[in-house]
Amino acid sequence: GMAVRAYPWNQIGLASHHITVRKCIFQNNPGNGIFLSGGNPGNRGNSRNFLFEQNTFIDNGPKDVQDYGIYMYYSRDVKVINNYFYGLHHQACSFKKCVTNGLVSGNVFEGFLYSAIYLGQNDDDLDEDNHRCYSLIAEKNVFRPAKGPGKNYRAKRAVCVANVSDAIVRHNFIDSIYGDHTALQVAANSTGAKVYGNIIINVRKEWGVELATSDCEFYNNTVAGCDVGLAIMKGANPLVRNNIFYKNKQQVKFLRTRTYTPGKQGDHGSRFLPDKKHLWTWQPDHARKPLFEHNIFFPDWSGKGATDMSVDPKLKGPFTKLQVGPLNPKFVPNMKRAQAYRCNATSPCIDKGVQMPLPYPYSGKAPDIGAFEFGAKPEK
Repeated sequence: GMAVRAYPWNQIGLASHHITVRKCIFQNNPGNGIFLSGGNPGNRGNSRNFLFEQNTFIDNGPKDVQDYGIYMYYSRDVKVINNYFYGLHHQACSFKKCVTNGLVSGNVFEGFLYSAIYLGQNDDDLDEDNHRCYSLIAEKNVFRPAKGPGKNYRAKRAVCVANVSDAIVRHNFIDSIYGDHTALQVAANSTGAKVYGNIIINVRKEWGVELATSDCEFYNNTVAGCDVGLAIMKGANPLVRNNIFYKNKQQVKFLRTRTYTPGKQGDHGSRFLPDKKHLWTWQPDHARKPLFEHNIFFPDWSGKGATDMSVDPKLKGPFTKLQVGPLNPKFVPNMKRAQAYRCNATSPCIDKGVQMPLPYPYSGKAPDIGAFEFGAKPEK
C-alpha cells in the first residue's frame, strides 16, 4: 500500500488497460483521488479492464478538498470493489461519460456531501446521447453518515442513476441518509434501470427513493422509517412490485415534472427534454399510470394497487438508531443492521410476491415480498 497526495489529481489516461490499483490511500487531494480518462467517445475500448480494490479515499479537511474520490470517463470494464470512502467528498465514486460495463460492489461509504455513487453523471450535458453510459451495476454497498472532527459528516444521496442505459442497483444498504437529495434516484434521462433487493431506512428531509422514468423496474426492496418512502415524478410510470413500505411518514409522493433547459447548468436532477428525439428516453409517459403490484404498505396508502396489502409485514427487528462512528477503514460492508428487516416465520410477505423478468431467487412457492427471502442465509 501507499499514501497518495497529488495536485490536482492522480490520472490514468488514454489507451491504458489491465491496470490494478490496490491498498492505496488517497487523502485530501485538491480535486480528486483517482481520475480515469480514456479520451473521447470513440475509443472507450482502448481504455479497459481496470480494478480499484481495497483503497481508502479520505477527505477530512476543515472543508471539502477532495471533490471526487474516484471518477471515470470513456472506458469499459471497470471494477470498484471493496474500497472505503470517508468524509466530505462531493461525489465519492462517479461513472461519468461513456463508461460501459462498470461495477461498484462491496464498498463502504461513510459521509458524502452530494452523491456517493453516481451512475452516468453527465445529465446536464448538451450531447447526452453521445456521452451515454451502458450497463453499470451498484451492488452490496453500505452508505451511512460518519463522525468528523467536531461534527458529523452528513450523508445525502447514496445512489443516482442518470444518463445510463440498463443500470442495475441491487442489494445495497442505505442507512440514515439526511437532507437535500433523495437517497436513491433514478433520473428521467435513464433507461431500463432495475432496482431490487435494497434496504433503505431512516431517510430524513427528503425521500427514500425517487423514480422519474417509465421503464424503471423497482422490486423486492424494503423502504422503512423514512419521511417519504417513494417519490414518483408526475407522468413517470415505473413498475413497483414486491416491495415493503414500512412505517414511512408518507408512503408515496408524486412530484411535479421539471423541465430541462439545454445549455443551462442544472442540479443533476430529474428532467426531460420536450422534443421528439428524446421522447422515449427522457419524457414521462403521461398515457399510463404507475403500476403497483404485490407490495405491502404499512400503514395503509390509499393509492395502492388491487394486489397490494396493508398488513404488518412482521419484520424481525430490533430497530435501533445508528451509532455514527469516526474514521475507521473497513473493506467489507457490515450488513448486520440490515438483518432487522428480515421477515419472521409468520410474516404475510412469505410466498406472496411474483417473479420478475430479471430472476430473483426464491425458496418457496413464490418470491417473498421485500428485500430478503425468508430462510435464505443472512449476509454477514
